[in-house]
Amino acid sequence: MSTRPHSGPTQTSCSRCREKKRKCDKASPSCSLCTRLHLTCTYQLTTPSATLPKSNPTSHVGVGILPDSATLTPSHIKRTLIQLLSNRQPNDAASAYCSVIKPWFHIISDDALCRRLPSSWDEATVDFTLLSLTIVLLSCVPKRHFSNESEHPHLMSLYFSTKACIALVEGAGNSSLEVAQSKLFITLFEVVHGFYPAAYMSIGAAVRAVEALIIHDESNAPLIQLALSEERRGDIMMTWRGVLIVDRYIAIENGRWPSVTRDRAFPGLPKTMPMETPLPISPPRHQFLRLFEASTLLEKVHVSIYEPVSERSFETEEVVLIAQTLSSLETVLYHEIPDKQKSFSSSLIFCSIGKLLFCENGIKLDPADQELGQCFAIATASLDILIEGVVRIAEQLVQREHGADIKFFPPFRIYLVYRSAAILTEKMHLNDLSGINLQRLKTLRQVLRTVSQRWLGAERYLKLLDENTTPRILKAMEKI
Repeated sequence: MSTRPHSGPTQTSCSRCREKKRKCDKASPSCSLCTRLHLTCTYQLTTPSATLPKSNPTSHVGVGILPDSATLTPSHIKRTLIQLLSNRQPNDAASAYCSVIKPWFHIISDDALCRRLPSSWDEATVDFTLLSLTIVLLSCVPKRHFSNESEHPHLMSLYFSTKACIALVEGAGNSSLEVAQSKLFITLFEVVHGFYPAAYMSIGAAVRAVEALIIHDESNAPLIQLALSEERRGDIMMTWRGVLIVDRYIAIENGRWPSVTRDRAFPGLPKTMPMETPLPISPPRHQFLRLFEASTLLEKVHVSIYEPVSERSFETEEVVLIAQTLSSLETVLYHEIPDKQKSFSSSLIFCSIGKLLFCENGIKLDPADQELGQCFAIATASLDILIEGVVRIAEQLVQREHGADIKFFPPFRIYLVYRSAAILTEKMHLNDLSGINLQRLKTLRQVLRTVSQRWLGAERYLKLLDENTTPRILKAMEKI
């Protein structure tokens, strides 16, 4: 029978053996390792009966860290949201939207914002408070940790808290326009900061959130059976178009995989803009509809590249037609948009992305082919002009002497910069180390590095470029 006691102090390995991860012989007063090293041997004594709590077979792991269901009321959730807003007032959230988000994604009209804006949080609904938090999150500038430049503790903490609050509001049964817009803004945040696959999953939730507005309103009555005001129906339609825009952009970023909404048809939610739709009086709102038009063409570009038809002649005619439509829309936009706003226009950025993708695909064609040789020649000539324009505008946006502020850099332009840099890098692999292309590539990489201080998606793209950049190319750029 063993003489080892069943209770009382238990002697574990000495501190040094645990540190060295060695088996300790537990000799007293010193183990063999400490004796050999002429060091003091220390043991940590534990009392099992005092440190090991009795298990409860009916308890659930992790329940203690979850909030009590009795506190998950709208008022409690609202207090949590206000705490996360850190002394910001409703006017501060509105100002953040107007200055940071509105120039490139004008999804909420000025009238709608003023109509819903309360004077204080006491008068705000929990849904509007949640929307304000997502606006503040999207306008928040990342601050790197002093000890690790790759960490952004404040931004990530606010992001995780906001995601949790969206789940709480949704779990409480809230389905409103503000909740749908909050889901769209959190998706947009994940897109511009390169949080994949989170963005890819969140866009599906945003789609369902807007669909729920058509099925049920806040009182759980079918909206299809209700006479909606023209104002509210217009707000829902603009939010739906915003979801389509972000969904199509995500598809472009991810390559061959189609958008979530491509094969979906839902009553009351059109995927194209009716020709009879009157243009809004507000120029920014009008530009948002132009952005929706550009995103529709961008999706057609995506389909033609990744899902081509088998009939070559028909496919060629389709590509030419889409390219001509993109150029026509671009011409219209240049006449409509003031010169100072052209660099920030998401509509023009989407047009440029579509043309760049077409050219990138065109230079891969066989120049000796009689049918495709002309397409190859046009794509080759157009690509050089496009990339030069991307370099010039991106460089101007990040140079302080032009009066630009990095926090206003339109995030959709990041993909345009990255795609141009990727094309140039591919040319370098084909021994095209011309001085002008090396300088362009160097400039585009510098732009991504600078913009990554504001939008983390640029940092993600820079890492992708590094993976495909050989030491030979890096050395050649250093000499420029």
